[in-house]
Amino acid sequence: MNELKPAGMRVRDLEKQLEELDTAQNRLLLAVAYKDAGQLDRAETMLTQTRQGIYKNDPHVTYDLADVKFQMGKLEDARELLRELVDVAPEELRGKTRLLLARAVQAEQPDEADALFQRAISSFSGEEARYWYAAFLIAQGKRDAAEAQVKTLERNVRRASGTYRYQQREWLERATKLLK
Repeated sequence: MNELKPAGMRVRDLEKQLEELDTAQNRLLLAVAYKDAGQLDRAETMLTQTRQGIYKNDPHVTYDLADVKFQMGKLEDARELLRELVDVAPEELRGKTRLLLARAVQAEQPDEADALFQRAISSFSGEEARYWYAAFLIAQGKRDAAEAQVKTLERNVRRASGTYRYQQREWLERATKLLK
């Protein structure tokens, strides 16, 4: 139910909750709320603190911290965390980890990024990975390959259930705009 509240309200509620009961779990919930609200400095601080306790090796905390650092433009820090995680992440996090790492290395290591994007597509539920791969291919001057990825994305969405089409509409719209 908390997810339905606006981000600012969730942050206030979770700050109050943390004030009442300072636990690692409450810190983690607040860190994610900060991230969702775009308060990246606060999210980074909270996740860094949380990662030192019982969540030190927690893959979800590590991923969230890497994501925050990526969003802040701290690509080297994000890459370091993601490289720790990429081969040990649980199945449900593996595709997201590969995708974020591919995005973090694409400027400096395009060959590695290409391989990571392809692996992310095969382990990612949804079309986000395919969208980012197509965007990467366009940036690499490989428009034909990007068009093939967008066509596959369009076909996947068109053939899927109504729920899937609804969930993937953002990536379909963004992919269509990529080729214009």
